[in-house]
Formats: sequence, C-alpha cells, structure tokens
Amino acid sequence: MNASNWINLGILVVTALVGILAWVRARKAAREAHDDQESATKSATRSAAAAEAANEIQMRLVEIEEQRQEGASLEVREAKLSARIDREPRYRAGRVATTDYYLVVSNAGRAGASNLEIKLGGKAIDEQPGVRMRQASFEMSIGPSGDIRFPLAVSRGWAPPFECQLAWDDDSGVRGAWQGTLT
Repeated sequence: MNASNWINLGILVVTALVGILAWVRARKAAREAHDDQESATKSATRSAAAAEAANEIQMRLVEIEEQRQEGASLEVREAKLSARIDREPRYRAGRVATTDYYLVVSNAGRAGASNLEIKLGGKAIDEQPGVRMRQASFEMSIGPSGDIRFPLAVSRGWAPPFECQLAWDDDSGVRGAWQGTLT
C-alpha cells in the first residue's frame, strides 16, 4: 500500500468518525428537543387546566355575587315582623298600683307590611276578649321600622304566655310569617 492509499484510508476513517460523532450529537439534540417539547406540552396542559380552574372560580364568584345582589334586592322588599309583650307600671302615690300590658308588633324590615293577621292562642286578635281594639275589623299595616301597640286586659283567666302567629304581605311577593311564645 502506498502513501496515498494510507492518506485516503485515514481521511475515510476520520470522515466516518466525524459522521458517527455528528450522528450521536444530532441524536442527543433530537432527544433533548423531544424532552423539551414534552415538558412544554405538559406545562401548556397545566396552564390550560389552571386557566380552566380560574375560569370556573370566576364563574362561581359571579354566581355568588348575583345571588348576594338578589338577596340584597329581596331584603329591601321584605318586612321583618316580630311580636312582644311590653309591661308599663302605673303609679299612684309614688308606688306601682297596676301594670298595663301591650301586645307590640314591630317591623324591623326595610319594606312595609300590609294585610297583617295576628293570632294569639290560635285565635285572631279581634276574637280575643282580652285585646282592646279601636275597630273590630280593619286592615292593619306597619311601615318600615314601625310598630303597632294593642292594650291587653290581662287577668287570671287570660295571661301570658301566649302563642303568637303573624302573617303579612310585603313588596317581596311572598307572604311573610313569624311565630313565637310571648311571655
């Protein structure tokens, strides 16, 4: 073999080694690019899932806010009635001579109440002999933050505690109701 053959063989070997080295590096770069692509795909998937979760949370917050506004709107249109018995002592000669009793129906709501029905012990108050009313039959109403007082003729045969039921109409369109024991 002559020198030019050896040179050609050397060039061939070096070329083959450079080709193999280039192939190994290209394969490594392709693997890294594939791994980077998978990582980017996973990150994009996580981002999409996070965006979807954020969107769901935002939709739920909007729903909650709408319910709150609807509740506030309804609250403005509702009367909130309750009843109690007030006792007021009457004095003679500086001492308590007697105690006057009053049935007090109060409205703590922002809307007025109309068509008020009041029952004591299961009977309408105009049927109770112990309730003094100016009129036997009338349509009762209470404005916002208002109350109505009815004198009660309490005796041994008719005395608290009383079961009381209230029913009324207001601007909410739903008939309101309250019940409790008055002492």
